[in-house]
Amino acid sequence: MKTDSKLHFPDASAASATGLAAIAPRSRAVVVLARSPRAEARAKGLKGAEALFALGRDRALEAASAVHGAQLVIVGSPGPQAPPTPSALRLPQRGRSFRERLENALLDTHRLGFETVVVVGLDAPGLTAGDLDDAFTTLKRQKVVLGPAQDGGVYLLGLRGSPDTWRPWIRSVRWQTRHVQEDWQRLVPEATRLRRELVDVDAAADLQQVSASAPQDVVLKWVLAALRRPAPQPLPRSSATVFLSFLSASSLSRRGPPLAA
Repeated sequence: MKTDSKLHFPDASAASATGLAAIAPRSRAVVVLARSPRAEARAKGLKGAEALFALGRDRALEAASAVHGAQLVIVGSPGPQAPPTPSALRLPQRGRSFRERLENALLDTHRLGFETVVVVGLDAPGLTAGDLDDAFTTLKRQKVVLGPAQDGGVYLLGLRGSPDTWRPWIRSVRWQTRHVQEDWQRLVPEATRLRRELVDVDAAADLQQVSASAPQDVVLKWVLAALRRPAPQPLPRSSATVFLSFLSASSLSRRGPPLAA
C-alpha cells in the first residue's frame, strides 16, 4: 500500500530530528487509518467500489473534524480527492500486517502527547460524529471502548492510557476475523461496546447489509445502486457487424435523390 513517505506537522519546528515530538495541545485524538478508495477497494476485492470507500473516507474525516476538543490524525494517504483538513496531523502507515499498522499508529499518536485515542477506518459509511462523541464519553470511565460491527469485528476502537497497558492487548487480538469483539471481551472484561452497531464493508457479501442498515441514507443508497449496476458489455462481433450494417443501410435510405444534371 502506498503511503506518505514522511511525517507532516502543522508546525515544522515541532518535529525533532530524532523522532516524534510531543506537540499536542489537546489530550485526545481521533485517528483515521486511511488509504485511497482505489487501494481500499482493491484490498477487499471489490472491483468498482471506489465511490463507496470515497464516501466512507469523506464521512470519517467529516465526523472526526466535528468532534469538539479532539485532534484529527490521518495515518496513511486518503487519496488526492480527500476533503481539505488543514488542521489535521498526518503520519505514515508503518508495518506489514493490519495489527502492525494499528499498533504503530497508536504508538506514534501517543508519542505526540495524546493519552486518549479513538481509531476508525474508511469502511463504515454509517459512522457519525455522535459515535465518536459516545466513545470519548465512555473513555472517561473505561480504558477500552469498542464500536461493534455486525460481523464480530469493530468499526471503532477507543483506548486510554499508556502503551504499556494496551500494547499486549493489541498483540493478542485476532484481527480481521469475526473473533475481534470476543477477544477484546476476554482480554478486557470491562471493555464497553457502543450502543450503535454498524456494518463495515469487508467483502461483497456486506453490501446488502450496509444498504439494509441505513434505509434513509439516500446518498449511500445511490452509491450502492451504482455499484450493483452491471457494467455495459461490448457487443459480440457478429451483433456489432449486424448493427453497423443496419446503420449503414438506414443512412443510405435517408439520402435525398441525386441532383438533376
